[in-house]
Amino acid sequence: MMCDVLRRIFGDFRPVDWVSCTLELLFILIVLWLEVPEVWHKHKVRKKVHIVQRLLLDGNKFQLTAPSRNVDNEEVISQWVEAVKAWIESSHQTLAANSMQAGLAFSRRNVEPDVLYGVITPIADAREWYRELLHRINNLLNIMEKADVYF
Repeated sequence: MMCDVLRRIFGDFRPVDWVSCTLELLFILIVLWLEVPEVWHKHKVRKKVHIVQRLLLDGNKFQLTAPSRNVDNEEVISQWVEAVKAWIESSHQTLAANSMQAGLAFSRRNVEPDVLYGVITPIADAREWYRELLHRINNLLNIMEKADVYF
């Protein structure tokens, strides 16, 4: 039974059948040629967004642990400031390694009026680094929202 079906399909192939099969095969190849790169690009962008989300999570941890005015221990404050500086540097390197545009966008500094964060201690320039941390977190959010542009 199966042999009879195969014989009927492939046995009496007329030239019109060959043209039809060739056109159908070409159509399938064209669709694959157009779709596969797009699917691959979306997959790569999702992986890069995951990296940005991890960086953003680390930045939010620093935001939540920012030293308040009640903290007088200069060593703890200095450690926080140094950790923020290290996070900014490592985040920039990670982004630049994945996309030069993302690295540049992360390091971009908008001209905005400086806000005085009175709840943050002024010891060891913690307020300035808190402001810088917020700018960098905002830049990461922009990169994540426009991931197709950056990656």
